[in-house]
Formats: sequence, C-alpha cells, structure tokens
Amino acid sequence: MFTVLTLPALLSSALAADPAPRVQDTWDLSPVYPSVEAWETALAGASKDLDALQSTCTGRLAVELQGCVERAFTAQELVARLNVYAMNLSNEDTANDAWLGRSQSAQMLATKLSEATAAFQPELLSLGGPKLEAEIAANPKLA
Repeated sequence: MFTVLTLPALLSSALAADPAPRVQDTWDLSPVYPSVEAWETALAGASKDLDALQSTCTGRLAVELQGCVERAFTAQELVARLNVYAMNLSNEDTANDAWLGRSQSAQMLATKLSEATAAFQPELLSLGGPKLEAEIAANPKLA
C-alpha cells in the first residue's frame, strides 16, 4: 500500500537506482556544437565578441548603423545557440552540476548581450525617424 510515509523511501530508491540516461532519451545537439569543447570555445569567444560589440558600437550607431546592427544580430544568434546547447543538456540530468554551471554561464552571457546593446534603443531614438528612414532606404539590409 502506498502512503505519504513511503514516498521518501520510494524517491530515495528511484534516485539511487537512476542509471545513465538512455540514448533515445537524450538530445542530439551535434548540429549545434559537435562537442563540449567546441561549446566552451564558442562561449569564451562570445564573451570577447560582446565586449567588442559594446566598446565599438556604443555611441557609434549614427556612423556605423549597419555594421553594429549586423554584429548585434550575430551575437544574439550565437548567444541563443550557446543557451540551447547548455540548457538542453542540463535538462537531461538536472542533478548534473557541470551542466547546470554551463547553463548558468550561457544565461549570464545573455545578460551580457543585453548590457552590450542597452544603449542601442536610446541611440536609435535620438537619431530620429527621418535619419533612420534614410538609412533604411539606402541600405535594404536594415529593413
């Protein structure tokens, strides 16, 4: 008979007997990153890229709009890929501290992206509608 008192014992035995995840119960994330090492290399590179994005684009949108927007979108895609990889592997085994740490690192990188692009919106607003419309008309990639 099942009672509330037996629940801790059942959970304890289920956790103790938890084998490694079955292959069919795991994500194939090799199209995202081929290995943990590749992910870690991309993470380190992304952090440097975000520092460069912030230092080269803050206060420069009026003269480098297309380049800065392209760099911001590229950084956003990279941060999303890093998060997808780390979060899905972390979710396979929520008790795995290494993957929990990687997932948190990827989430911190998303915060860093927000910080790096925080000045974009006020800068774009300060340019004014006519200047932005002229930039978009001159460069369809911005549309």
